[in-house]
Amino acid sequence: MVHDLTFESHPGKLLEEHIWGVHKGTLQSSSLPIAGLAALFHDLGKINPNFQNKLHGKSTGYGNHSYLSVIAWVNYALINMKDIMMEHGLKTQEEFSLFILQVAVLIGKHHQNLPNFEYAFTGSEELIRATEFAKENVCDLPISEFVNKTLKLDCVSFELKWGKQSNMFVSFLSKYQKKAWKQAPLKFFMDTQESFSALIEADKKDAGKNDSYFFNETIETNTKQLAINLTSTFDKFDQNLDISQLNILRTQIRFEAIEGVKKGLLNDERIFTLTAPTGAGKTFTMLSIADEIRKQKGNLGIIYSLPFLSITEQVQKIAEELLDDVMSVNSKTENERIRNAQQSYENNQSAENLTEILKEDFIQNTFDHPFIITTFVQFFESLVSNKNSTLLKLPNFKKRIFLIDEVQALPPRLYIFFSAWLDEFCRRNDSYAILSTATMPKLTIPIKDTDEDCRADLLFKDYTVPNELIDCKKYFAEDIFNRYEIKVLSDQQTNESLVNHILELDGSCLVILNTIADTKNLYNELIGKSENVLLLNTHFIPDDRTRIINQSQDLLKANQKVILISTQLIEAGVDIDFPIVYRDMCPLPSLIQSAGRCNRNNKLDKGQVYFFELVSDNGQSRAKLIYRNEGKRFLDFCRKEIPTSINENQLFDVQSKFFESIQQNLTIGEFKVLSSSKTDSISLQQNLTIGEFKADKDASINMVKCINNAEFESMGKFKLINNDIGDQVQYYILKNEMDECYEKLNKLLNELKLQTDYANSKRLKIKISDYIKKLSGRILNIRVNKYNKAQMPEPYQDEILGIKFISTNNYSSTEGLILDNIENCFL
Repeated sequence: MVHDLTFESHPGKLLEEHIWGVHKGTLQSSSLPIAGLAALFHDLGKINPNFQNKLHGKSTGYGNHSYLSVIAWVNYALINMKDIMMEHGLKTQEEFSLFILQVAVLIGKHHQNLPNFEYAFTGSEELIRATEFAKENVCDLPISEFVNKTLKLDCVSFELKWGKQSNMFVSFLSKYQKKAWKQAPLKFFMDTQESFSALIEADKKDAGKNDSYFFNETIETNTKQLAINLTSTFDKFDQNLDISQLNILRTQIRFEAIEGVKKGLLNDERIFTLTAPTGAGKTFTMLSIADEIRKQKGNLGIIYSLPFLSITEQVQKIAEELLDDVMSVNSKTENERIRNAQQSYENNQSAENLTEILKEDFIQNTFDHPFIITTFVQFFESLVSNKNSTLLKLPNFKKRIFLIDEVQALPPRLYIFFSAWLDEFCRRNDSYAILSTATMPKLTIPIKDTDEDCRADLLFKDYTVPNELIDCKKYFAEDIFNRYEIKVLSDQQTNESLVNHILELDGSCLVILNTIADTKNLYNELIGKSENVLLLNTHFIPDDRTRIINQSQDLLKANQKVILISTQLIEAGVDIDFPIVYRDMCPLPSLIQSAGRCNRNNKLDKGQVYFFELVSDNGQSRAKLIYRNEGKRFLDFCRKEIPTSINENQLFDVQSKFFESIQQNLTIGEFKVLSSSKTDSISLQQNLTIGEFKADKDASINMVKCINNAEFESMGKFKLINNDIGDQVQYYILKNEMDECYEKLNKLLNELKLQTDYANSKRLKIKISDYIKKLSGRILNIRVNKYNKAQMPEPYQDEILGIKFISTNNYSSTEGLILDNIENCFL
């Protein structure tokens, strides 16, 4: 039978053009054979006449395409086994079968997420339906002819059939080749991730008629501009006649770090650490290191990742003084390029302007930009994800410099795992990473007597511990960085005794406590007893948090007394300088970060940090509510190793001992989520175990084991901030009675519901997303005890997209969200 081999992949687009377009795009991101083959076969199932009818509005039966494409690939591979094995160096039947399965997964799941390989096709009703359909309609599926004559692949003709029963086909694909995988699990895992991300990015770009690569178009300008403006900025620093000793040391650190990275690059090192005291100018130093790597290695993009939104805003401000175009990707920052594209469309609703909106959104979602600022959640979850939407970013993690600041804010279970992961990832993708903090963890993989599937030393065989770029101990010993003394208050402190101690000292102070309830109780005790008592915690909307910090800074500059009572949210990245800091019992890194807010700019001979243990009226330690189970070890370390009095320049050896104790007492890849209703994100972060997280109430997942067993779906359940610790509630605080944000958002949603055109539906979704970012300054994100929500305020209207709108009757600009029982809320 002679067939007409003209088919469409999308309305008005030839299948042949789409396949070659996707193939070209895939190879731009990955040269792996499995990626190229998956691109060629991913849409061959669209030859199905039912699918062709569906493109033109006619539904005539089974019209799915992905699993028909899988069937085509497997039959092609089997009939051409000898040539495939020879071309790709496959030596055994197991290696060949694994090769088939990898490509089959990429094809079959390219509109879904990566599965666990062992169950990739087991029990798949969809694959059985596709197999039965292929067997019954083989004469109407000229896939082999299309491959030979249209795609012009040199191969033996093949048929779309498999034995006598379709379940034999499914059984073949379900035979997970563990023996072959275990030969190089890390390689195969990263190969599969890379190929999948390259395929789905290319597929979406080609289907959306998006042939632009913004990174390629702008990287050269970005590189030159950063180099020029950094030089100009440092020249201005040098010309400052009033240069301080602190700035002299900052310059020394920067120069030494640059020399360190030069030496490392000569040895083909890919990952480095920068350990420097708080206030040492790490942001400018990291940008200078990135600039030097670019000089040595060419036009590489920069991804600057930080743990908290408050710090990303500070880095964004610095970056925007150096560069014309910076993209900050998070839940709060509006995208100016998308906003401008939306405005152009509002002025002229042309197809071209609509396409421009979709392109700008794709740029943001895929990190297709030369300078990205983002959060740890976006960055680290993308590295290990199995999700289609998240893995779209991964092609743009190639040829990048990762600047990872405040790395100690990662949960300790992840320190070594992600250091080793980045080391391998950077070697594979011509990328580099700088890990920076004032409290650097120990990153050597300890050898443990445990199940081989969980041994990180066996998985990361080529891992090299990152080299430190500066003589950090020398700088920690400098007098200029000996800015405070930590004094341990020997007696346990009640609210009353703490109030008395604070009032006895005639000066401004910062008090950092472990829970929101504690901060509110202390605030209520102090208000009226001293001037300028301010409260700060996550029960304040972001706009008010910024205002309170700015107010504190202004009062300090004016030499007016201010008492700021805060939770840990002020610990890292907030540039504020108090003469006195109080800190409730906490792990050592938190203590050092808190102390970094004391005499930060070295204006005093010595700042005072008071370290104490707050107890409730019944004598129970408040810290124990937060740091539970293994987290107690961190508290015990501080109780044992922090003497009655210790200076800042004596802490380096103490923190080294702390991270050594963590290193020796953890199992890389293992983490158990505590199920207590009072557990919060801070206690999770301070858990000793590394890399394992809880998938449900009874199961835990080990990252190292996931890689060893090709468990992509299990690995993809990882969340940096675990959702099992409580239910998240979002509140928008109305500005006043005239606030119409609810009505505007509801109007946009109603427009979306009525929209049937794909492109315009996408445009409205983007517009809604951007509108919510506009509201983010007044949105609270709170986690509450899932078993007791009775104390939460009721919204005045039905919630929209999970956001509850409440009036100012439930909120105070000085006290935050007003609740009946705040013990059931997390930090």
